Amino acid sequence: MIINKNTNKLLSFAILVAAFFVFSAFKISEPQKITRYDFAVLVEDLLTTEGVGKKKEKSEFFKDLQGEKHSQILRTIDSEIMSGFPDKTFRPNEKLRNIETVSYLQKLSRLFFEYKPKSHASRQLMRLFAYQVENDSLGGLPKGVFPKKLMDSGEITERKAIEDVFYALKEGNRLEDVFVEGFVVDAITNKPAFGAFVACSESAIKTDNDGKFAITINQASEYLDFFVACEGYEPLDIKKNITFDKQIELKLKPIIR
Repeated sequence: MIINKNTNKLLSFAILVAAFFVFSAFKISEPQKITRYDFAVLVEDLLTTEGVGKKKEKSEFFKDLQGEKHSQILRTIDSEIMSGFPDKTFRPNEKLRNIETVSYLQKLSRLFFEYKPKSHASRQLMRLFAYQVENDSLGGLPKGVFPKKLMDSGEITERKAIEDVFYALKEGNRLEDVFVEGFVVDAITNKPAFGAFVACSESAIKTDNDGKFAITINQASEYLDFFVACEGYEPLDIKKNITFDKQIELKLKPIIR
């Protein structure tokens, strides 16, 4: 009897362990966040590509950023897009919040508007901020082409969201095999419209129970035409700009009978 009890305990334990690994394998990974240093590298790459020189004659040095790491973001620092802290540190591994990220993008916009006003990057940055980059705040940000994932000032910035922005700033980069995801919702209640059909280009997909869809589209244009149909709703035919934001929301108007 004792043996059977021990065997049952061992068997139960083995099942729990197996279940842990099974569910861990299917756990959805959190979106990767961007650090101060990684953001500085993205800025540096753009400044180098566009041939924007430094503004300072003498570079600022930091206790926690020396040698090659410092040299790899030299233009970013010398152009005063980013700076350090009063204790002479840069804190390269610290995660950026959206309010900081947007502030740096605004500084970048003003720099390009001053030194490279006719460049592709300058035009795109001006579009990003709807040609209003005077205030370092999130208060007046446009809700059109500006990435929704950057709108919440207190959130940590997602790496993918900001990488998409910098990709769009480089001339010659084309939008091909674009992965677009989003939601179809009721325009009045804002609740998910599940079972809706979303068509774009030559692709079509049905939304899930949460009104969510994801689709890969071979498209070279920054504008995509979406056609959405769902029982009980008026069909929607709309054009969306996906230059800076690949996550979209499509709102359907209920049919009033």
